[in-house]
Amino acid sequence: MQDTVNAFVAVAESTHKDILGETFNTGCGEEKSIGNFVNLCLRERDKKAEVICENERMRPEKSEVNRLLADNSKLKEFTDWTPKIRLKEGIKKAASWIKDSDYLDKSESYHR
Repeated sequence: MQDTVNAFVAVAESTHKDILGETFNTGCGEEKSIGNFVNLCLRERDKKAEVICENERMRPEKSEVNRLLADNSKLKEFTDWTPKIRLKEGIKKAASWIKDSDYLDKSESYHR
């Protein structure tokens, strides 16, 4: 999350003459499946759960998109931004923040 915030700031502060109206990817350059991401989160919290993949929800074999990996090279070209926090470290920081905050105590009030 911090890298994304830093990317927004870098874009806002950029003096590049062609930056207005551009779209940027802020990915960290690590390719992970949803299942891998969930498992990283579970391990960080010492939780166990099974990730169930339903065939009808899987990407079709001949899909035009076979991999999901954000290319942040354009953002690097227009700004001095680079990702600083690896995905695993970001998950650890987010889990720590959630644990130390009262977010979970209040989460029930968000559901109606």
